[in-house]
Amino acid sequence: MRKKIPAGLLVLYAGTVLGADPLPQDLVKGNTQFALDLYAKLGVGAGNVFFSPYSLSAALAMTSAGARGETLTEINTVFHFPPVGPHAGFHRLDGALGGTDRPYELNIANRIWLRKGAAFQPEFLKTLADDYGAGAELLDFGQAPEPSRLTINHWVSDRTKTKIPELLPEGTIDSITQTVLTNAVYFKGTWEKAFEKTDTQPTPFHGSDGTTFPVDLMRQTSRFPYAEDEWVQALEMPYRGGDLSLVVLLPKEGKTLGDVEKRLNPGQLETWVAGLQNHEVEVFFPKFTSRFRRNLPPDLKSLGIRRAFDPDRADFSGVRPLRPDEPIFISHVFHEAFLQVDEEGTEATAATAVVMGVGAAAPSSLLFELTVHSFILSATALRERFFSWGASWGRGEALETENQNPDTSPCPSLRRRGRKGKDRMSPPNRRQFFSSVVDTPPAFW
Repeated sequence: MRKKIPAGLLVLYAGTVLGADPLPQDLVKGNTQFALDLYAKLGVGAGNVFFSPYSLSAALAMTSAGARGETLTEINTVFHFPPVGPHAGFHRLDGALGGTDRPYELNIANRIWLRKGAAFQPEFLKTLADDYGAGAELLDFGQAPEPSRLTINHWVSDRTKTKIPELLPEGTIDSITQTVLTNAVYFKGTWEKAFEKTDTQPTPFHGSDGTTFPVDLMRQTSRFPYAEDEWVQALEMPYRGGDLSLVVLLPKEGKTLGDVEKRLNPGQLETWVAGLQNHEVEVFFPKFTSRFRRNLPPDLKSLGIRRAFDPDRADFSGVRPLRPDEPIFISHVFHEAFLQVDEEGTEATAATAVVMGVGAAAPSSLLFELTVHSFILSATALRERFFSWGASWGRGEALETENQNPDTSPCPSLRRRGRKGKDRMSPPNRRQFFSSVVDTPPAFW
């Protein structure tokens, strides 16, 4: 009888260039904790999850520049921002993670879109420009809502290499919209040890619902950082340049993803990664594509941000002068993320839009769309372990692979396995990793 393949956890570690200033530790640790907090909310019963904690944190940090009182306190608490505020830290962080003289692309962009004719606080705009590099653009939300929406979506599409063409759905921009704050993150890297395309073979796998679907399985044998303990096996796959790598965590045989999730915290994650040492490893890994989009107010409310979404209680007097007849609040937080893994490397991008309006709150159910599978991904500094993207996948659903319908394709998980599907003992000093598709795999980037 065929055994079900357990879920795995992927983590993308992004390092700073040699000689760069140390990353702001309080912001780094807070971002990691927020990634795990949100994953715990999104991963429960959602099925498919893939998100960028960094993109969300940056967008809400910009928004917090205009928050006051308890509204600011709630945002700072949920995102674990430092007591002095996140703005100077993000300024340093964006500078450390950016740059053009590297063998990979890692681009970060911010922008604020303002209602034409409305008054905004100069200090708010100055903070966004100085610490986030966020240029401001005036749009006629009142008279031209649809052209305004298309303008914002075009900017996001351009910054994500067309992978996220429509972050804001129809109807998002309306007569109450005052401002939209956007963040976009794009990464593309090639493996330090690429897979040979001729070694990729279509392989059938069986889903937990009894269905069978094919997956293009990549394969190679080489030396990789590897570790294991009583709970997980861990494998690190570096990208060219040495600053970034993909780490795969697999529950040990007899353990479940739930067992690992109960122990998942920043300290434990660091312990697992710190134990990696070079071994000869036989790697089996699927090609796949994953996409996720969601309007996040319900999730952020459940974490503790409540006043910001309530027009009767929100205090964003730092964004625009306070008017009792027109209270400004957050109406939507749209987030979309994309990930593709193949023989050459990884392409990942994410974008967030915080939409602020005046008057009554819009229904929180405007958008709830999950496609493909769930996984946690997170970008981190190799020294400071900064998690910038997150995801978790599987929950018994298929991941998109080449030549498949995007809604029925398989997602990867990881297990030890022998050649040609036969279990066998590994040669001395050789470990085996079989990344596949059944049941519930998660990931971090």
